[in-house]
Amino acid sequence: MKERAFFKKTFGPAWFIGGIFVIFAGMAVVFKAFGVPFQDTLKFYGGGIFFVYIPGRSLGWILRLETSRTAGVALSFVLGMITSTVVYKFSLFFDFVPAFYIWTGFCAVYFFFRMVKHPPRRKDFSFRLSVEGLVFAAILLLVFIVLVCDNYRNGLEKPDGSVVLNMHYYDGFLRNAVIRELSHSVPPQMPFAAGFPLSYHYGMDLFTSLFYRQLHIGVLDLNHRLLMTFFFFLLPLTSFVFLRDYSRSKGAALLGTFLILFGSGGLAYVATCLLGINQWGNIFYSFYFFNITSLNSFLPGLSILLAGFFCLFKYIREHRIAWLFPAALILSIVLEFKMFFIGPIMGALFVTGIVLFFCSRDAYVLKAGFLTLAFALPLALAASLSNRGGLSVDISFRFVDWIPEILTQLKLKGLLRAWQGLFYQEKVAPLYLLFFPVTVLLCLAGSFGLSLMAVPSLVRDFFRPKKRGFDRFFMGVFIGGCVLFFFFVHVTLSGMVRNFTNIYVFLLGAVLLTAAWSDVLFRFVKNKRTAVRIGLIFLVIIVSLPNTVRFMYYKVRYPQPRSFSAEFREAAAWMNRHSSKDAVIIHPDYLRYSCYFTDRRVVLDDSAHSYLDWHLSDLQRRERRHDIQAFFNDAVLNANILKKYNVSHIWLMRDSGFLSKTEENRFLECYGLISKNRFLKVQRMLHLERIFQNKDHIIYQVHEVPSDKKDVFVVEQKENGRVFKKFTPKVPSGNAGSGIK
Repeated sequence: MKERAFFKKTFGPAWFIGGIFVIFAGMAVVFKAFGVPFQDTLKFYGGGIFFVYIPGRSLGWILRLETSRTAGVALSFVLGMITSTVVYKFSLFFDFVPAFYIWTGFCAVYFFFRMVKHPPRRKDFSFRLSVEGLVFAAILLLVFIVLVCDNYRNGLEKPDGSVVLNMHYYDGFLRNAVIRELSHSVPPQMPFAAGFPLSYHYGMDLFTSLFYRQLHIGVLDLNHRLLMTFFFFLLPLTSFVFLRDYSRSKGAALLGTFLILFGSGGLAYVATCLLGINQWGNIFYSFYFFNITSLNSFLPGLSILLAGFFCLFKYIREHRIAWLFPAALILSIVLEFKMFFIGPIMGALFVTGIVLFFCSRDAYVLKAGFLTLAFALPLALAASLSNRGGLSVDISFRFVDWIPEILTQLKLKGLLRAWQGLFYQEKVAPLYLLFFPVTVLLCLAGSFGLSLMAVPSLVRDFFRPKKRGFDRFFMGVFIGGCVLFFFFVHVTLSGMVRNFTNIYVFLLGAVLLTAAWSDVLFRFVKNKRTAVRIGLIFLVIIVSLPNTVRFMYYKVRYPQPRSFSAEFREAAAWMNRHSSKDAVIIHPDYLRYSCYFTDRRVVLDDSAHSYLDWHLSDLQRRERRHDIQAFFNDAVLNANILKKYNVSHIWLMRDSGFLSKTEENRFLECYGLISKNRFLKVQRMLHLERIFQNKDHIIYQVHEVPSDKKDVFVVEQKENGRVFKKFTPKVPSGNAGSGIK
């Protein structure tokens, strides 16, 4: 009786506001323990309120969205994040930043006007404890533990001024560089390959850059602690809200939220344990937990998608036009955060819409599809305009055979021979036909795990489309579309194979299948005895967790730390303060990661974390490597290379040998080759000035030589070095006074 009374007790506004204060104050203390100054945390809280929550809440009020308090908070954060990101993008795109402040200012005025005109009621700040609420709080606590064990410990400053980054399963360098690039250039160039436009989505990075540029909070603190916490807590919030509406069951919503966060989907650990297959890099499993914990836009993109599905299902069920606008807006802006998601989204909307229209004359889904397309077109147009002169995205529709890759990694030579014989030989052995379903089932089971048990239910709903069961029909179409997209859509970037990045769509299908599986499981155990119900759910959790547990163990146990010295950071900070925003740095091959710590571009950063094979062709990479090597082998005679890439600064190590070749002077002359037929003829083009040096690093600034001093010289090689003789053209005999100079 006391227990029941405890759960029925209502806690008033004082408890509610006090609890919120304790949570945020406690987080500030935790952030401080991991190196985030209190003032930066306060600025982040303020930015979250004025850049995100207030715009999102105001938009929800304007649209008159009526929903639960939890769903209202989730939608406010999602709507605020995506609208502020898009408004900020176009304000920078058209070089009119005040547009962003006009937007946030309007939202703030409306928010406070609405609060005064319709003040919140007491029940809006009251709450009751429930079993479901405590379980959800436990899930959030587990999220917090993961963040403390992994993300918060990354990018920390040591007492000597150096910074340590844990390189094991680290995907953050690319984000760091793009965020810095977006702080001064929209549309951006590739910070790791100056001169090329960034042919990619960058919504997550632009959102982070908003806090970096406007509030002056450090990139590493934003990426690893502040915004990572926001993104990581937003996913369970949107997952729970979506699944509770989809399944009409809080239990299924809680289980689905837990499995989406930590279940990973696949049974690859079985192959890892039995066959010794490396877990990382194995396409056999749908291990999306890596993308959740790393700095990958899969995390906010998934949160946005689930919020969009929540609004879409609300619109179809309630037939309230108010839900149409947020549904289409949210689903279209997924393009900005994870562009690979937009294909399955549009496909599922139009396939579902056409089927329901012919079956029941219901055009609601088609309306949502066309409005989503209308919202997505300006974003796609902006991306196309931003990519002028960049690498083209080529799409073809054909079977992309990943099965041999899977079988090779699984070391199943017999099945591999059967598969290749079935697809690549004219005569097919009958045994190969028997192996075909075994191979397909093996790959699906390894990828989706227990979630595969939801497929029969989805297939039944697919063949029984009806208005009331639209959501399950839509889920089946969407999940199937993700799998088909991965295996039958071949994507290349100027001829470079990019299909592996389509695995994000495959992983998305695994996430949604996990959501459907939680609903199917709870419907199955609904009428079972309590002990059986708890036992089955516990068994599902135990079988689904090993991938994640093993991944986190190795990530925390073997972080592979890399230290970036205080001298390196000093040089990077100096570049930020004393160079123009469009500055381009050239540095030797060994000096990597400079663009990840400065807000400046480099000719080429050849580190693994730049993913150059995804952004540049082999020819482009080789050309830049050759030019960099040629310049540092003979800087005096290679001004053409600096001009070619519009280089403004040269960054090198003191012990690189560069100075011994060019003399240790503060000022250096740099010449460009004109010809080398009978003799070497060069022109004075650039003037190099040493403007920074510390114990380990030196930075030169490149100056253009005035036109009247761009003399031409003939270079002769003497025993004691080069001799530059001023070149004077000979006047041909018989042409005196002809004006030739």
